[in-house]
Amino acid sequence: MKRFMIIFIVAALLFFAQVAYSAGEEDFRFAVNTGLANIKPKKPVRITVKRTVKDGYTWELKGDDTDEIIRINKKLRKELDRR
Repeated sequence: MKRFMIIFIVAALLFFAQVAYSAGEEDFRFAVNTGLANIKPKKPVRITVKRTVKDGYTWELKGDDTDEIIRINKKLRKELDRR
């Protein structure tokens, strides 16, 4: 009788351990968001500032986004014209 009880307890523990392990595998899944994978990083605007002989400044802006170039050009004019 004692042997039967030990075998029954071991079988029950193995059964519950298997159920708990398989439930953990189902919950663990990777999800790939394709929307973020297709976003390309913006290239920065390249700025080359040069000082003239008459203590003035000139600059050259290079980049792909024209709106960003215009915004930076206005900002540079504002900052450098104050000086």
